[in-house]
Amino acid sequence: MAGECLIFDYNKFKKGNCRKGSDHDAKRLEQDFSALGFDVTIHPNKTTCETKNILKDASQLERLSNNVFICCILSHGDPGRIQTYDGILYVNDFLKPFKSTSSEGVPKIFIIQACQGKEGEQHVAMIASDSSSEDHCRLTMGVDFLVATSTYPGTWSHRKGTGSYFIQGLCKCLEEHSKERNFLDVLIAVSRLMAYNFQERKTCKKQMPCILSTLTRDISFTKSILPYERRGDNSPDKMEGTGEKSPGKIEGTSEDSPDKIEPVRYNICNENDVKDLPRLNCPIDSPYYPINSEVEFLLFHYQNQTLYFAAAEIYNHFKEFEFRGSDLKMWEFEDGITKYSESKDRNPECFICCVATYYKNQVLYSENQGFLKELIWETFTGNQCSFLAGKPKIFLFVTCEPPDDLKPPPVIASDAAYVCTIPEHADCIEVHLAVKDMEHLTTAVHIFCDGLKEYRQELDLLNILTKINYELFNNEQFKDLNVEDKPLITIFSTLTRS
Repeated sequence: MAGECLIFDYNKFKKGNCRKGSDHDAKRLEQDFSALGFDVTIHPNKTTCETKNILKDASQLERLSNNVFICCILSHGDPGRIQTYDGILYVNDFLKPFKSTSSEGVPKIFIIQACQGKEGEQHVAMIASDSSSEDHCRLTMGVDFLVATSTYPGTWSHRKGTGSYFIQGLCKCLEEHSKERNFLDVLIAVSRLMAYNFQERKTCKKQMPCILSTLTRDISFTKSILPYERRGDNSPDKMEGTGEKSPGKIEGTSEDSPDKIEPVRYNICNENDVKDLPRLNCPIDSPYYPINSEVEFLLFHYQNQTLYFAAAEIYNHFKEFEFRGSDLKMWEFEDGITKYSESKDRNPECFICCVATYYKNQVLYSENQGFLKELIWETFTGNQCSFLAGKPKIFLFVTCEPPDDLKPPPVIASDAAYVCTIPEHADCIEVHLAVKDMEHLTTAVHIFCDGLKEYRQELDLLNILTKINYELFNNEQFKDLNVEDKPLITIFSTLTRS
């Protein structure tokens, strides 16, 4: 047995609208994960108390002795919250029972199909080229967690009577790639499928799945899954009344109010739809970003010697690749990112922003003010920075906790007919290397840079970071530290390619 898989299917509620089609999601997840060797149990419409008890039992050591634990959550939601049959649970409530030291080394996967807000994901135009290409709630996690959510924080998730687009897309990608790709690569394929294939015709809203990971190892199933045998012909991949694929339009509803919103239609973008249009810089069917040498790098560091040396090592590492870079102080942070995002003459293939500073209570420290990490995301996403649309944007945070005598700074918060449109938050990855004690920072950064250099020829970025996490967690210099005190990389990704 590969492990245990729990499916919480909340489709009826004591108060609130039913979730039509959720049973199709649960059934397909059950069939696919059973085919991969998991012991699958569906828990329909459990109360808050029942859900907590099931999670508590599942987190026991003897239950976690298997290779992988998977928890699928299908429900209504708000930022960081999930609706149960009779109440509300925070997403952290699902994770908390599995954060004990006894679960170290066991990958814990949480797949969440639920709205995370009331807004639709805006779209942004990708830059077209005439020539063809070669090709709110921050979760608190321990080590070996992977959380895949159907949508970006603050936005809604889409579903119709035959299931949600995220879960159906996830299962489709599992069925196509489970044997030859690891699970992170499968999730990237899901993000690409959702980013390019789904758009609400009425409002042009998109949907952007997210990946949050502290894994230290790859998750590979190495098994094939037969295509899901759907009942009837009314599935998202078929036309009504036929067994053929849809020519490009699908009916659907918004997750939170299926009974109030009229059915809307979605565009399915395929090769036939764009064959007479200019080719995109990066073909939508390519699994890789076309990065050669046009990479730009911004570095900001706090005026502290240890943080400066850590930042310098990272900066020098990237200079080996002949990237164009700028080394700036943290007090230049707000002005620096604003000037860059407003540039009119830039067209890099990849953008990297690295911040080495103190970090506490979700705040990045500058000499005279504090910043939320979301400020950077919002500055470089959407039409605010259109020259980066469709291109990978890497945000690397190297942080340690501030000394006790350093007062928290005041916080600056964020204001929160195309060839092809993509979700405004697509193609970003946040890499946060958190070190609790300053004395371990230099070693952690050295391991980080060595890992980038060692694995860059054979692995993509997400899998490189997973390897580095393993080396950080098992390094001899950190072996005597408590689990919560060890350096750890947390990844938050909306990448659509490797």
